Amino acid sequence: MPNRRARDILSSTNCPLYRASAPSQIVNARMILVVTLTVRKAKIDKFRLFERHAASVIRKHGGRIERTIVVSSDRASDEQKEVHLVSFPNEQAFTSYRGDAELLELIHLRDEAVVQTEILVGVEGPNYDAM
Repeated sequence: MPNRRARDILSSTNCPLYRASAPSQIVNARMILVVTLTVRKAKIDKFRLFERHAASVIRKHGGRIERTIVVSSDRASDEQKEVHLVSFPNEQAFTSYRGDAELLELIHLRDEAVVQTEILVGVEGPNYDAM
């Protein structure tokens, strides 16, 4: 069973998704999440293991990790940032992912590795290349 912190992050009342957006605007639209994770460098292997499993669970719910970006950090720092661009077909798919038992079983790996998570939620924007 996941610890309290993990359940709080994934619960609808405490998930940054619900604090950062107006769900009525994204109910029927493809959801795009920009997730910035601050990770303990010493636990990067556990983080990567969690993310590989999470990616599989995300796909099961119709979503995908579109891109990951590792942000350069000071070598003396104990932390590094990683930015993920994640998509789901709609809010219901995201909610289903968030409550997936397989994900919850692995949340201890995330808890050990991740110091902070910031999430921005949006929908598909204009394609400037096509304009």
